[in-house]
Amino acid sequence: MNVINNFLNNNLDKLIQIYIKERKDNGFGTLIINVNKDTNKIDCRFFPINMINFSEELYTKLKDFQESNPNSIMYLTVINYINDKEVYDLIQIDLDKRNNLPSSV
Repeated sequence: MNVINNFLNNNLDKLIQIYIKERKDNGFGTLIINVNKDTNKIDCRFFPINMINFSEELYTKLKDFQESNPNSIMYLTVINYINDKEVYDLIQIDLDKRNNLPSSV
């Protein structure tokens, strides 16, 4: 997780730019961030909500947030592996309050 935390801290401004562009182009969604097991590098990709068919729990959380949270919230989904099972940690960042630290859900 330290690798991902370092990546987030070092690249947050770039991730925000990517998120804003993708959200304008593709609608509501999340940036998926994980460590590629084969290359040991960070992979980052935007998924519009209608393309999230790999986790019903993640889809449901995002759908709830879409309906209840302001549009200024950015969503990052960090994929961790626990006992070879994918676990999704959803991070919300209020772009109107960028000085706040990200809060995990």
